Amino acid sequence: MNRTSHEFQLFRHLALTPYNLILLPFGIGMTLLAAIAAPGWQRWFLVFLVLVYLSNFSPDFRDYQAVNLSRIHWARHKQILSTGLAILMLATLGVAAVTFSPGTDWILAGGILTVLVYRLLRLPRPKEPWAETPQTRIESKGSSTVGWLAMTPMNQIIRAPQLKTWLGLWGSCLMVVLVIDLISAFLETPDALRSFSVALTIAFMTAVPVMKALGGSLDTWILFGGGRIRWAQQTALIGLTGPVMVLIFGALYISVGVSENTVTTVAVLLGVALTFPILITLLELGSRGSTWWASLAFIATTTVLLVLLALETLGGGTVLGLLFLQYLGFAMILPKMALRHVPFTGGIRSWFGSRLGERGN
Repeated sequence: MNRTSHEFQLFRHLALTPYNLILLPFGIGMTLLAAIAAPGWQRWFLVFLVLVYLSNFSPDFRDYQAVNLSRIHWARHKQILSTGLAILMLATLGVAAVTFSPGTDWILAGGILTVLVYRLLRLPRPKEPWAETPQTRIESKGSSTVGWLAMTPMNQIIRAPQLKTWLGLWGSCLMVVLVIDLISAFLETPDALRSFSVALTIAFMTAVPVMKALGGSLDTWILFGGGRIRWAQQTALIGLTGPVMVLIFGALYISVGVSENTVTTVAVLLGVALTFPILITLLELGSRGSTWWASLAFIATTTVLLVLLALETLGGGTVLGLLFLQYLGFAMILPKMALRHVPFTGGIRSWFGSRLGERGN
């Protein structure tokens, strides 16, 4: 194998991971939304999300550490990946300008080029660890514990990682929703769906860390001899962190009365909080067969409920109650999925032919 072929294989396995491929359409979609959005603070918010996305889109350095490659190698792959994404974003702006005729968004295009140039010129400092020579040391990424949890195997392996992930996800979503509705109320343009769309975008942008937390905790738990059914029970219970946070947030939110659509906003967020954990778990743990039938049942049930809600056949409270029953059904089948799961394999990662540990702990 010549050097060029070897470099391509390294890039394909280390940089073009399934997780990066899954996230790629979200970056393109956000770019399109930013290009066609009406002038105003919403458009500037989308531009900000696009630039932050491009700034953070990179391979996982831990994969390079695992095969004893230097930070220089990782930085080169990051530059290639950033260049490819920037080209796709600029092409999306061009397509939007031709198709929707809103005019070329030179501000967004300039921002994309600025971020790209910064990432291309920024090289690892020679004194940084892993900057010049390969080493076998694995850097610690900090404790995964939660301060108020006792130092037990279950807390460290299952509860702490999952709780930190869910708390961070929903805390961020609810803060963004609050800020958006405060601004909307100030501008007298309340819109519950706007808050919902932004929160849903953030949720899907953070889908990969959630999947890694769920799958990584199961793999580690099995590795240390833990029972899979026990893991499934704890995971289903911890998955309700989002709905509980939304309910607490909603009680305060409605009592203050930020905007006219506060009840609608809270109800929509509660629906997302009840369905998002199901989808993420199915994608991470399911095999080709199990994910197929389970995902179809989940998508069909959710779609029917949304259609009935749109037709006003069912009320919002009834739909939320049925979504909660759907979550209970998911909690009942989760132990079977955990029992069938093969550690460090399976899920949506294997659909892309993944071989190297994309699921870092």
